[in-house]
Amino acid sequence: HWHRLQAAAKETGAGVYFEASVCGAIPIIRALTDSLQANRIDSLMGIINGTTNYILTRMTREGASYEAVLADAQRLGLAEYAGLSPAGSGRAAFAPAFHPSQA
Repeated sequence: HWHRLQAAAKETGAGVYFEASVCGAIPIIRALTDSLQANRIDSLMGIINGTTNYILTRMTREGASYEAVLADAQRLGLAEYAGLSPAGSGRAAFAPAFHPSQA
């Protein structure tokens, strides 16, 4: 729905204001739009959330399977169950929608 909010704001001359803690709980969006205007930022790269970081780190270091690491993360309380995990629900996929909109 983000593109609809942006279009409606543009059409009516309204502002859309938001902030989010991303990039390891750093409120980066306002910093990018307000403080770094003189800089040319060609890309942002990083892991979307801690659950994904945990899973990818274990898979890389230990050669463990996604399924095994996700099960461990769920058992440890680092990931949610029943399709609610950021790794499977698409919730983490929503976060980067804010970043490209700032280009």
